[in-house]
Amino acid sequence: MNEMINTNNTTINIREYVPKKNLVKVFNSGFEGNGTIYIVNEIDESMYQINQIDYGTGLVRIYKITNDCIKLIYTSEVDSFNKNYLNKEPNKNDIILQTPIKVGTKWKNEDETEYKITGVKVGVNTPSGYYSTLEVTIRKNDMERKKYYAKGIGIVKSVSNGYINEELVKIETLDSKVNLNSIEEINNLLDKYLGN
Repeated sequence: MNEMINTNNTTINIREYVPKKNLVKVFNSGFEGNGTIYIVNEIDESMYQINQIDYGTGLVRIYKITNDCIKLIYTSEVDSFNKNYLNKEPNKNDIILQTPIKVGTKWKNEDETEYKITGVKVGVNTPSGYYSTLEVTIRKNDMERKKYYAKGIGIVKSVSNGYINEELVKIETLDSKVNLNSIEEINNLLDKYLGN
C-alpha cells in the first residue's frame, strides 16, 4: 500500500518524502554547533545515500524505500566520501517513516524506539524557508524528538525535548554528483557552506 487517504481526502504517497535529486542540505547543527552538510548523491528507485559532513566527523547513511516504509538500513563513519555505499551489507533496520501516512500511525523499532505520525501538512519555518511537512514524533526513554519531513527534500527540522536540534539553513539542487576525492575538496566544501 503506497498511498493513503488522510483526513482531508487527499492522497499521500510515502515516496514523496524522500529526495528526488542530488542535493546539498546545510543544517545549523553539527560539531560544536558549526553546522552540518548532508549530501544526497546516490539515488535509485529503491534507495538513497546521504553523506553527512561537518568539522568533526563524516558519516554515510543508506535508506531503503518501499511502498510501505522508509528504512535506515546502513550507517557508518565514512572511509571515502566519493564512494557509492548502496550495495553495502545492511547493519541497521530502523523504520523512519511508515504507511499509512496519516495522523496516529505508529510503529516501534527493534531497539524499542517508538515513532508516531503526529501531523500532516504541518507548517515549519526554517532559515531556508517555509515548508509544509509531515511531523513524526519519536520517543525513547525520557527523550522526545520531532522530525519534520518536506516533500522531495526529506528532513528539514528536528526538535529534541522542545529545543531545536537542527534546521535547514540552505538547500541546493545539484546538476551532478559532488566529488570529494581529497581532503582539500572536503575542506573547500566545508568552507563554502559552513565557513564564516
